[in-house]
Amino acid sequence: MDAGKCQIYRDFESLLPFREKWDRFVLDQTGDIHQTFDWCRVWWKYYGSGRRLAVLIYRVGDRLAGILPFGIDPVYAGVGCLNVAKLLNSEYTACVLFPAISGDHAHDFFDKALEILLDEEKCDLVSLGPVSDEFPFYEGVKRSARQRLGEESILREKSSPVYCLFRLPDSSEEYFASLKSKQRTNVRRRRKQIEERCGPLAVANLESWEEIRSEFPFFREMHDQYWLSRGQGGHFVDLVNGEDFSLDLIRTAAEDGRVCLQKMTAGGETVAYQFLFFFGTRVHWRLTARAIGEEWDKLGVGVLALLFLIENSIERGMKSIEAGPGIYEYKTQMGAEYLQMRSMLIGKPNSPGLQSKIKMLSWIYKSIDVVYYKIWYQRVVKVLGMNRGSIWQYYLRCRL
Repeated sequence: MDAGKCQIYRDFESLLPFREKWDRFVLDQTGDIHQTFDWCRVWWKYYGSGRRLAVLIYRVGDRLAGILPFGIDPVYAGVGCLNVAKLLNSEYTACVLFPAISGDHAHDFFDKALEILLDEEKCDLVSLGPVSDEFPFYEGVKRSARQRLGEESILREKSSPVYCLFRLPDSSEEYFASLKSKQRTNVRRRRKQIEERCGPLAVANLESWEEIRSEFPFFREMHDQYWLSRGQGGHFVDLVNGEDFSLDLIRTAAEDGRVCLQKMTAGGETVAYQFLFFFGTRVHWRLTARAIGEEWDKLGVGVLALLFLIENSIERGMKSIEAGPGIYEYKTQMGAEYLQMRSMLIGKPNSPGLQSKIKMLSWIYKSIDVVYYKIWYQRVVKVLGMNRGSIWQYYLRCRL
């Protein structure tokens, strides 16, 4: 097998001529939109401050064999900083990652990536995750690390909360028939009830930047109100630069026909939105909003909006819907399955002071999680009626 070469890039501008080839490779290997050029570039634009970009591209001859986009983050750990190489999109946004790597060269690429990040870039740690349980090279990464650095080089490993996936059949009829009899009856009853009270249900798919930009303020208002009614902030409140990041991402995706704001109305009144991204044959369901109130909850607006989403996805020829982290009863009832997200922390086990810094950072994170996030941000702010504001960035970045 020919030896490959790994090259490091430190800005996206120099990679612009490579954009089309990058996306084609990601599509052929994984179909994960979070690994595409523009998704990584836009994420870095808003959340790369204070980090060093390290995009590792592996080639065998003239053939592309792997892309690993990292940001090297100097995280304050009480007794100094830990330089942690993290996959782009692994923080701030709730993404399930699936790195794009050719199977024939996975071991060599990981080995070279660890050499570059730990030796040349002087990283203390390499964080891989959260990756999908379907990522086939997870165990291979561990073997590469242990062969290069020793058996104790996997400093931490964990399975994160699950994420939701719908596998789609070839037709809507086949999908509906796959649901339990009771659920089919419930869906029919809910649709009949809502149409009797409000009027016929209809769905509009907004796909151009102009259409989405015009509708976006109404979507955001409904999204914010929905989460506020549940004592939460929602995407745009909790996430620093949440609206600017989302709009930039949407504008870019719209140019390639990769985004849709699905709007459901009942008798002409908007009752739900779904924000979707498309890549290959997979739908990435990112954000939702729906009308609030006890009556709407009883009518099952969320279930009906999901049904339309699934039917529309099947009509588009999509094969799966990645629906983000977490377990939701209405998704389960509509045929969702749940897969693990996995992550690992790799480092040189005998590096002086490394273990003490990791322990200190772990203690800092746990303390902030209790005092700041669970007590202050989730409870005290609500009781006092204060503006939540976005989540403290250090809290998001210090979690290993």
